[in-house]
Amino acid sequence: MSVLSCVRGWQAIGCLLLTAVFASAAARAVADNWPTYNHDASRTAVSEEQLSPSLVEGWAFRSHYPPRPAWDEPATWDGYNKVFRLKNRQTFDKAFHVAAVDDAVFFASSSDDKVYCLNAADGSLKWQFYTEGPVRLAPTVDDGRVYVGSDDGYVYCLDADTGNLVWKQLLGPRDRRVPGNGRMSSLWAVRTGVVVFDGVAYCCGGVFPSERVYVCALDAANGEFLWKTPLDDYPAQGYLLASPSRVYVTTGRDRPLVFDRATGERLFQVSGGVGGTYALISGDTFLYGPSKTGQMSAFTEGERDNIASFDGNHMIITPQMSYLHTDTELTALDRRRYIELSKREAELDAQKKELAKELKEATGAEAKRLSEALKQNRADDKACRREKDECFPWSVDCDCPLSLVLAGKTLYAGGSDKVTAYDTENGEAIWQGEVTGNAYGLAVAGGRLYVSTDLGTIHCFVADDSAGKAGKEIPDPTFVSLGSFKNPSAVPVPGIVGPFIEASPGNRLRVSWRTDEAITSVVEFGEDDDELTRVSDEAPTREHALEIPRPQVPENYHLRVGGEKDGGENFTPLMLIDGVLNYTRSDDPELASPYADDEQTARARALAQAVVAELDSPLGFAVVLGGTDGRLAYELARNSELDVILVEPDAARVAELRKNLDQTGLYGTRVSVHQGSLDELPYGPYFANVVLSEGLLMDGQPGGGLDEVARVLRPSGGLFVYGSTDEGLSGWLESAGEEFSAGTLVADAETWHMVRRGRLPGAGEWTHQYALPDNASCSQDDLVRGPLSVMWWGRPGSRAMPDRGPRNPAPVTAAGRLFVQGNHTLFGIDAYNGTIRWFQQIPTMRRANIPRDGSNMVATDDYLYVVIGDHCVGFDGATGERELFFAVDKSGAPQQEWGYLACVGERLVGTATKPGAAYLGDRGEWYEDFRDTQIARVTSHRLFVRDRHSGEPVWEYTRGAIINSTITIADDVIYFVESRAPKAHEAESGRLFEDVLEDQYLVALDLATGEQVWEKPYDFSRCQFMTYMCSAADTLVVAGTDEQKQFHIYAFDTETGEELWQHHAPTKKTHHSGHLSHPAIVGLQLFINKHTYDLRTGDVLDVTDFNWHGCGVTSASLHTMFRRYEFHGMQDLETGERTEMQGVRTGCWLSMIPAGGVLLAPETSAGCSCGHALQASVAYVPTRSETKKDAVCRSVWALAVGPLAALPHRFKNRCHPISDFATYSKWTFERAMSAKKKTAAKVTIYHNPRCTKSRQTLALLKEHGVEPTVVEYLKIPPDAATLKRLLKKLGLAPQELIRRKEYRALGLDDTDDAETLIARMAEHPEIIERGVGDFGLSWRRRWIVKLLVLVAAGLPAAASWADEGLRAKVLGRFPASEAHQGVAVDAQHVYAIGSRSIGKYDKQSGRKLAAWESDDEQPLEHLNSGFVLEGKLYCAHSNYPHQPATSSVEIWDTATLEHVGNHSFGIYEGSCTWAVFREGAWWVAFAHYNDKSNPADTNNRKTSLVKFDRKWRRLAGWVFPDELMARLSPYSTSGGVWSPKGQLYITGHDAPTLFVLQVPQAGSTLVPVAEIHGSTPGQGIAWDYDEGHVVYGINRKQHAVVKMRVPELSEQGAGAR
Repeated sequence: MSVLSCVRGWQAIGCLLLTAVFASAAARAVADNWPTYNHDASRTAVSEEQLSPSLVEGWAFRSHYPPRPAWDEPATWDGYNKVFRLKNRQTFDKAFHVAAVDDAVFFASSSDDKVYCLNAADGSLKWQFYTEGPVRLAPTVDDGRVYVGSDDGYVYCLDADTGNLVWKQLLGPRDRRVPGNGRMSSLWAVRTGVVVFDGVAYCCGGVFPSERVYVCALDAANGEFLWKTPLDDYPAQGYLLASPSRVYVTTGRDRPLVFDRATGERLFQVSGGVGGTYALISGDTFLYGPSKTGQMSAFTEGERDNIASFDGNHMIITPQMSYLHTDTELTALDRRRYIELSKREAELDAQKKELAKELKEATGAEAKRLSEALKQNRADDKACRREKDECFPWSVDCDCPLSLVLAGKTLYAGGSDKVTAYDTENGEAIWQGEVTGNAYGLAVAGGRLYVSTDLGTIHCFVADDSAGKAGKEIPDPTFVSLGSFKNPSAVPVPGIVGPFIEASPGNRLRVSWRTDEAITSVVEFGEDDDELTRVSDEAPTREHALEIPRPQVPENYHLRVGGEKDGGENFTPLMLIDGVLNYTRSDDPELASPYADDEQTARARALAQAVVAELDSPLGFAVVLGGTDGRLAYELARNSELDVILVEPDAARVAELRKNLDQTGLYGTRVSVHQGSLDELPYGPYFANVVLSEGLLMDGQPGGGLDEVARVLRPSGGLFVYGSTDEGLSGWLESAGEEFSAGTLVADAETWHMVRRGRLPGAGEWTHQYALPDNASCSQDDLVRGPLSVMWWGRPGSRAMPDRGPRNPAPVTAAGRLFVQGNHTLFGIDAYNGTIRWFQQIPTMRRANIPRDGSNMVATDDYLYVVIGDHCVGFDGATGERELFFAVDKSGAPQQEWGYLACVGERLVGTATKPGAAYLGDRGEWYEDFRDTQIARVTSHRLFVRDRHSGEPVWEYTRGAIINSTITIADDVIYFVESRAPKAHEAESGRLFEDVLEDQYLVALDLATGEQVWEKPYDFSRCQFMTYMCSAADTLVVAGTDEQKQFHIYAFDTETGEELWQHHAPTKKTHHSGHLSHPAIVGLQLFINKHTYDLRTGDVLDVTDFNWHGCGVTSASLHTMFRRYEFHGMQDLETGERTEMQGVRTGCWLSMIPAGGVLLAPETSAGCSCGHALQASVAYVPTRSETKKDAVCRSVWALAVGPLAALPHRFKNRCHPISDFATYSKWTFERAMSAKKKTAAKVTIYHNPRCTKSRQTLALLKEHGVEPTVVEYLKIPPDAATLKRLLKKLGLAPQELIRRKEYRALGLDDTDDAETLIARMAEHPEIIERGVGDFGLSWRRRWIVKLLVLVAAGLPAAASWADEGLRAKVLGRFPASEAHQGVAVDAQHVYAIGSRSIGKYDKQSGRKLAAWESDDEQPLEHLNSGFVLEGKLYCAHSNYPHQPATSSVEIWDTATLEHVGNHSFGIYEGSCTWAVFREGAWWVAFAHYNDKSNPADTNNRKTSLVKFDRKWRRLAGWVFPDELMARLSPYSTSGGVWSPKGQLYITGHDAPTLFVLQVPQAGSTLVPVAEIHGSTPGQGIAWDYDEGHVVYGINRKQHAVVKMRVPELSEQGAGAR
């Protein structure tokens, strides 16, 4: 559109603009000052000062780092609307904009967090002031004071002469900072600058409406609030504007808001245009823009409706003339004449209407006269329009589209590497100056022109007194567009995998690829496809890597890779690469360190290097608690790419630290200093990759802030360096949480104690497209629930993303890493702080239309697997290094590609598709219409399983055409729908529609072997738009819609394939692709098409009429569902409450990922036409603290079902959102029984009437109206076939169904052979576990059945060896050479015991204090466990392994370690392994051992526990349970100790388990209470009665003493408290 056509819309506002300019001119500041951005509160960008016609550079200020703009460049295009060259609507912080008053220049920095004041004459520094976050907008200078707003959430008022702080004010409700746009920023960052009007400072704080945004008026003199208006729907971004009656707030990508300046009342939001942060006021007219299509919009003050729109970037308005600035032109408008002619045109128009009206009724001569008059009216109107066109005295080409100001009679326009001056009289370019970078900022004051660029340079141009009058010759314009970039997918070339393009140091790019054969390496690249530069390496190889310079024009450039061999060549086609994308840091300046190169520096460097080496990535955040001189913080930054934050309470020390670190050139961008309490950090949770203290170098102690470490430390790998000693560490660990574990690191031979944080307990993962391979869209995360707060936000933005419409692959996450697939781009991101750890451009990687296919990306704890063409590539999850390349087996069909991808355990599951089957979405397709080209299914002709590390094949399956979108894996079975119609299987294309809907089969294969579990023919042909499948709780769900958008849902039993139910309903959401809704399953509820179904019965539990706007599908945690409403939306499953996080939206498929205890929502809305204010990646963290009830219920669940990792998939927290486990268990049982009754399914119980639990199970079944078939299996033993069926249904190995005591009693030998064990159960039914139920629900563990029955019946759940959920937590360890047999402990010391030696150690530090060793005078040969009593150390001793066994208790003085006595048992009941004292008596274990050469030997059953009085007289004795001794075989008990509550904890020889027993009320066998896993591997233990539930043990292989905390049991031992 030409400028002349653009300004036709000005007629409506012409009169308004005429009067407006006089008012704005009168309101201006002194002509030779520029006190704020674009000169004044109206942002007119007009100064009355006339500069010299010829200027030279007087000085230039160059920052160490360029500005760090908050937001990325916009998307490359809007695929749905086919709009290209999208405008960046948020350019407010591209440069360091200046304010200039008198002899000073003021600016602020978004890279080093400072406010600067320079001498205008020479650019020298007058003063600088540190804030604690990026300062993104220019200062405002008023009445001798400087006003700025920072991302730290504060507004600062400084003295203009000295830079001293006058006042500061926090705008948000509290000081809360999280990683935002790559820096630590307040949730209420000030990103509007400050505008001062009539002694009032106006400003805004807040980025996310969900956190609230505050529009504020402050007393400019003291900072006190005059009014404060909260917003919960829009952010505030871009320079504020003020008029006498209004305050205008730009909102970034959305429309501005208007407020009453006096009261703060929100008046309205303008209703025209879509976004933009450039704005100006001219009188009572407000203009803003540009929108994404490059349009400016105009409004009359007090009116919300748009009165004119026109193409343009900037506009200058004066009383006589106005100037419009576009990407390519600069145009002048004679406003006075234009307005006069506009009035004349309006008069002629009114006259025409009147004449036409009169003419309708006139006749004769009167009609003729009126006709002539109407003819003349048309001629006058034509002439008027011609004269209006002449109101544009000039229009010239302009290649400087980035900024525009007017000074006197000269316009200055900023462009790339230059600024140009234009004469307002004729548009002639009269001067041009060279600058470094893109000139986004211009200011004129005091005879000087200031130019600010995006490289962090401020150029000051002054009059050239020596210049001639002719001026400088201006070269021809060479404008380069920064707009359109359409990047189609490159077709993979057989034999080449890649290329992969990564940033390399020195502004270079590393291009790498892999070939099937060894060939030479060649890269050809260039800005034009016919002028390519070649870089090559002649050495043949399969792994290729070359470096090329980054293109100078940061837009699209062409590239191809390949090589030559034996005279032939193989090259990829030319590919377009996006030169804008760069996620590497700017190179650090090489400045001299202010720290002496002394021993202290060497220690700091060594510790920093050791810490960085312990991290899985050198990028992220480090927190240093307390500073000395900043040395350690500096070394951390210098030896890594961490953002280092040093927190120090003392203001004077803060100033000194900032001074020191500023000298390094790293301040702000790499390391910063914040003042505040160490005991109450202002930061959000989980963000810190490493925490340590500078005090470590002084005294080895961790310093303050310990209580905050556990809150801010990153899960899944965060590192806390505690100190050079572990004094107090055990106490800290005990309070921190079960996911923390202690360890050590060594720095230059110096040992430091550290703590590493593991996964958050209860956190889930989202490793596949729909969470897990079961496609249920539920992450099983028990932590993610509302309310939520922003945890981090920032990159990647929309530039790197594909258009939001083509239903792109979901992000995936594992081990605290988030992986995002963009538009031929791949990101590895720290899930807890948003740091982009690695990034690659991969032109051949793309997948779209996921409703008809599967994702090409899967995450594991170590790798990210990505399908690219015919290969699956394994990227190291932490670094992005490509380590694995697995090709599709092409035997029999050379042209194949890899289709489906999943990972289960150590198995990689894939399929082979025909070439071109995958959708690419390069044309902006939305894939929502009923057309073959949009709804054809991607199919595979081969399914295979491989080892995920080696790629070695395990098995493969070929039969029909498999529909990729149906492949589902649950409980080690692969399910899918395939068509066996010949025309589907034999089709040339891998995309099929009608053919694949015929002759369909539902198939189940064993994941381990590929053997068929079952199959059944079934007609799913009504699923025409798409065919989905997912699974949970023994149920398989198939869903789709037909051409009339009717939903069809089918449910099957996973064990048998039996159909359970089906349901059919019209689409409830009839817009935004509601007919493509994908199911989600949470617990036993299925959510799809606004319906909630009982998963097992199909009962419709709820139908909602809630009408959300957006497209996209549902994701879920255990408590909450997430999807796009208009913005990010969530629904609490317990209360039904819905919440919308305003301002940010998702893409058009699935991108909100509840995993790792947080909600991850990377940017996927690229190209969106809507005015959503924010376009960024965001993560949210729950703010709801865990209640005591939650903790208790989680403990009960853990006690009941053991480690979640050991559970079958359907039991990994697959529960209805009811936190109370007992309620849930009863609910589950009742629902299960109800389902069985409704389906008339047969229920069988294998019953032993002598067993209490079996009787209770039978009674409970009958209570719920179920009359089961009762088989008394002792009378009617099940045959081998029946047992096999039961074992398969229960998912148990034969060993798990056997009662070990009865098995041993029959003298049967141990075997792992399944057939043998099944035959023995059939022959000896008494060895079968009691109360087994054939409920048709496939409960996978007998203890689940047992506990479920008991809890549901309201009976106490007696603990037994089956309580596998109890775990010990290691609190710390230290080396001890004697730690081979056992350990003892008193209040201050730990005694490590070897066979012939004892070491005494300080309990807190682990420092060795004394030692004793056996000699010829004291011939002790096999010490065991020890116990401290009344200043004496008592050690069990024997002559093991000699026979006959003799035993004694040996005694030492703990103060001196002098051997002072003993008590000899002589030949007694066995070898004495431990002796402990309790309640006036000694309790001594005498062990026996089995013959290792004879597996049938049961001699260790003779092991006994004997009670003696103080004089060693025997009082009583007991034996240990046979089952326990069988587990300890061939050894016996090696350690034992009494808890304060009278429970006996014992260990074996090497098993990492504590067995808890109690003395029986009758009989002679100790009673089992519980097992506690995760302890030390056997040997002697000691209870620390001074520290509660703390037990010491040893790790004999590591020669280490280990401190553990054990769970507290009730006195009966029936569960954890």
